[in-house]
Amino acid sequence: MQIAEFCKSIICILLVGYRILQTKARMKKSKKQIAFVIKCIWCLVFMGFHYGKAQKQIHFEDEYNRLKQLAQSDIHSALKQTDQLILNARNSGEQKFVVKGLYLKSFAYLLNGDPESCFENAQESLELAESINYKEGQALAYRILGTQYAKMEASDLAMQNFEHGLNILKNLRSQESYEVRGLILNSKLIVLGDGKEPQLTKEKLAVSLQVVEEFRHIEDPELRNNQLVSAYTNIGYNYADLKNPDSANVYFQRALSLVKPDNFYLQAAINHDIGYLHMGAKDYQKAIMYFKKALAILPDNNDFVNKKIEILKNLSQTYSENGDQSNFIKYSEELKKLSAVSNKKNFHSLEKSLQEKNKTIEDQNTEVSVYSGLLISLIIIMILLTVFYLYRSKENQKKYEELRKKISIGNTDNKSSNLKDSLQETSASASGKEISPETAVKSGLMVSEKTTERLRLALQDFESGTLFLEKNFTSAKLASLLDISSRTISDFIKTEKNMNFNWYINDLRVRHFIQKLDSESEFRKFKLTYIADYLGYSSLGAFSNSFKQITGIGPSYYMKNRNKELEF
Repeated sequence: MQIAEFCKSIICILLVGYRILQTKARMKKSKKQIAFVIKCIWCLVFMGFHYGKAQKQIHFEDEYNRLKQLAQSDIHSALKQTDQLILNARNSGEQKFVVKGLYLKSFAYLLNGDPESCFENAQESLELAESINYKEGQALAYRILGTQYAKMEASDLAMQNFEHGLNILKNLRSQESYEVRGLILNSKLIVLGDGKEPQLTKEKLAVSLQVVEEFRHIEDPELRNNQLVSAYTNIGYNYADLKNPDSANVYFQRALSLVKPDNFYLQAAINHDIGYLHMGAKDYQKAIMYFKKALAILPDNNDFVNKKIEILKNLSQTYSENGDQSNFIKYSEELKKLSAVSNKKNFHSLEKSLQEKNKTIEDQNTEVSVYSGLLISLIIIMILLTVFYLYRSKENQKKYEELRKKISIGNTDNKSSNLKDSLQETSASASGKEISPETAVKSGLMVSEKTTERLRLALQDFESGTLFLEKNFTSAKLASLLDISSRTISDFIKTEKNMNFNWYINDLRVRHFIQKLDSESEFRKFKLTYIADYLGYSSLGAFSNSFKQITGIGPSYYMKNRNKELEF
């Protein structure tokens, strides 16, 4: 029964009640009978009020589910309409739907690559959910916070938030709790990474199957199917990594059959995943077809930037592996432009957030004495920052000169030792020491003299190439190339180079960066963000940390000073 129909029924019942009262009055019946009729009418009104309230909740739930779908096809419209949902929920006292609305906004900002706004709305959603003891709402907020951290590769923080959410839902068995639990488990797959090791992939597959079991508890068929789409997609992805294309394709097609035509994001995501499946099978033509189809589905604007970047990366890589350099260059340029848009968007959102915070501070501090105190504090801070800047500049210049001197000495002596060796003089290989039996036993390295020599030559070949520039290059991959165990190559590098494997790879990348600056004038024109990606780092921050650990100064400072020297 709809609200309008119910209201009509209530009016009819009231009219009937009124007629009864008139009849009773004419018949001069007892007052008790009249009171009984009045009570009946009030009961009906009370029932109507609660029915209307329940219908209002159903309306909010339907609107929330509709906006969840809209966020995956038209982000800006979804954000605008979600603001209206939140306003209506506040005015109606429906605090749970305020929580859900704020969560929905953070979800939309996550899809659109705006971490600042995502964190802001998720945190507000969490605080409100805690204040009204809405556990499913708290878990939703932790889910979106964890997912955003996972996108930023902050795995520890992501996992902490996911575990918080799951612990809150531990003893709950409501329809909503099943849905939220499935969503959190789904997002945990991001933290498990893109590793291709069978054991890790089987673990991810087990989690994906658990997600399906959680979603199958949802009674609403439309809501259940909407959630099963991502679960089936992840299972397909796992089977693709396990080299089981037939099972992967079954789940991809199953997911695609459940997606609504206007859900651009999920349609594009699934077509991308099917393309990824064909890419892994070296069926490049089909891979290209599905990647392009995925791009064509997404709207031609700045929505879904992260998904477009992911598709363009795999599309350009497919063209590269297929030997089509012209298309590789074309889509690599598109990828570069879109990445710049994404970075600019993040910068502007952060700048806007800072401006709003500064405005709030200014509004709150209206007293002249406070402004004077702030001014004096700022002057002191500026003086301290200037002194600190001059000191750091002097220290950096000193370190830069020492670095260039040591690099020049290394080049003059025609040494092939690692950059870390030339700077720190702690490596056994840099000092010309052979691996003694005692050292080998101490480090756990038990290889023959012949194997030792073979590994030395193999590492020389590896260092002269560019394999170490691949993203997420692991000791397992290098061990596979050299046909030895991961433990052996790690121990050998530790003994031979006096550093662990990760430091060894970073050392090679930093040295490669320095050599490219010296030898290629075009390379000096690139931005550090592009260079960090080229060198195989996940972010500019990761590259800067590695460079500073090895050389003592930042890459931007080194590049700026080296470019000035080379200009002359």
